[in-house]
Amino acid sequence: MSSSSAEGRHLYLLGGTAFSRRVLTRLEGAGYKVRLSVATPLGADEVDRPPAGGVQVGRLDRAELATELERWTAAALIDATHPYAVEVSRTAREAAAAAGVPLFRATRPPWQPPSGSGPVRFFDSEVEVIEQLRASGRPALFTVGAKGLQPFAGSGLRLAARVLPSPDSVSAALGAGVAPADLIAAYPPHGAEFTAACMRHLGCTVMVSKESGADGGLEEKAAAVEMVDGELFVLRRPREAGYVYHDVAALLKGLEEQWTTS
Repeated sequence: MSSSSAEGRHLYLLGGTAFSRRVLTRLEGAGYKVRLSVATPLGADEVDRPPAGGVQVGRLDRAELATELERWTAAALIDATHPYAVEVSRTAREAAAAAGVPLFRATRPPWQPPSGSGPVRFFDSEVEVIEQLRASGRPALFTVGAKGLQPFAGSGLRLAARVLPSPDSVSAALGAGVAPADLIAAYPPHGAEFTAACMRHLGCTVMVSKESGADGGLEEKAAAVEMVDGELFVLRRPREAGYVYHDVAALLKGLEEQWTTS
């Protein structure tokens, strides 16, 4: 990345994940001035050092994000949110179009089970997971995020879950039908031994997770189910609307090309 291309350019970054924090560090190192937007105070707390443009906390709608882009005179919007943040990514596309700035989508790379890991099965939808769990009768620990529990609510399955230790996450889990005795609230990262202990404590031999990548702890989860002689059910990622950068170096190159061709 040539410093003359990056120096002083304003970028707006939608983050809140470990991957997005790595993106932020590399962007600043390349000479960009970045404003970061995260959905929750927890996302802001994870940032070691606020970027030059500060941190915006709270979910934004299309109009609010477009206004933020204009106020920051952003040369581009980078959506580095979670692979399952479908609504946020849709808002990003609409806001970038409204503000007339290019959009770059970047997120953690896809995950494949390590060689020799325990049984891992991939599913394309929550409906498929529900059908398989009903057929097997095996209890499952859901680690799909508090909001991700809603598609399983009312399915007739026992919902045991591990969520973030925040009031919103706990409330959402209870609202989805998780009994207090079947709920674990714990802050990540979670090691394989702890995750296996969670499964044993709740009497679960299946873990349901999203294909959130290595940053999401899938390798530890795969190791945990092996410890309890269980299975890991993984919900595949939603399809992305356009090109996705899974590598920060490739993203930086893409930005450089944007300036040289525009």
